[in-house]
Amino acid sequence: MRTVSPGGAVNSVAYFKNGDVASTTDAGGLVTSYTYDGLGQVLSQKAVSDTYPDGLTTTYVYDAAGQVVEEHDPRLTDRVTGATHAAVTKTVFDDDGDVLSQSVSDASGGDKPRTEAQTYDAFDRVATETDANGTEGAPNGNTSTYTYDTSGNRVKEVDSAGTETRYTYDDNGELLTQTLMTTGDPDHPSDPTPLVESSRAYDPSGRLASVTDAMGNTTAYTYTDDGLTATVTRTSADGKSSYVLESHTYDAAGNTLSTTEDNGETLTTFKVDAADRTTESAVDPGGVNRVSTVAY
Repeated sequence: MRTVSPGGAVNSVAYFKNGDVASTTDAGGLVTSYTYDGLGQVLSQKAVSDTYPDGLTTTYVYDAAGQVVEEHDPRLTDRVTGATHAAVTKTVFDDDGDVLSQSVSDASGGDKPRTEAQTYDAFDRVATETDANGTEGAPNGNTSTYTYDTSGNRVKEVDSAGTETRYTYDDNGELLTQTLMTTGDPDHPSDPTPLVESSRAYDPSGRLASVTDAMGNTTAYTYTDDGLTATVTRTSADGKSSYVLESHTYDAAGNTLSTTEDNGETLTTFKVDAADRTTESAVDPGGVNRVSTVAY
């Protein structure tokens, strides 16, 4: 398969007989080739370029469940220090396939390993996250905690710095408000005071109708009869200015025919084939007419 940019640059993809991607070639000449195991899992990918004519190879190791448990990145030389580094990422999963920890170590350069970890509650929801670095002097070290309601919605999170954010939801589980519990000056904190960072409203069909930010600016959404996004409009808090971020038109099959952005300044049109695949896009067709085509 080939894609052609407006400037004539060609990107291509080659496949094995079984449908797996054999290699990709981008417009700059970067060629990436792949090998697979008998289950169709990528064992290695090798990137060959003018800078690295011998190629840079990344390899992968899987567990019995098909999860990547090790990723070995190619050796690269730091042009400033001259040190060679080769990152090795190891991931540990629980029986449910959740990531328990992920560590990145340096196989050749001696960098300290960095580990991130998660714990889960009885309902398999993330209860805590431990950052690889953390914040020096933070009240919670490098761990964030999360609390949920009986419906499984996250209602509170406290990050490693002790910053608390609360969430409320409607009866359908849709997010209504996101509130930051501010404490003012970090050196002289006061009692937490709620600051509503965003609030949301929904139409009778449960679709997002508007989002209002902490400054009172509102972004409103309208939809076609088929439920596709028609317009996205931003209005200032005082209601004196309005800006159409984007608007869309569609054909009867729901394919996008045009997208207008930047309050009508930028128009992009699209063409699709009988299989509903985009074959061409044109930016500013009445002006510079930057056309990109895709062949299948």
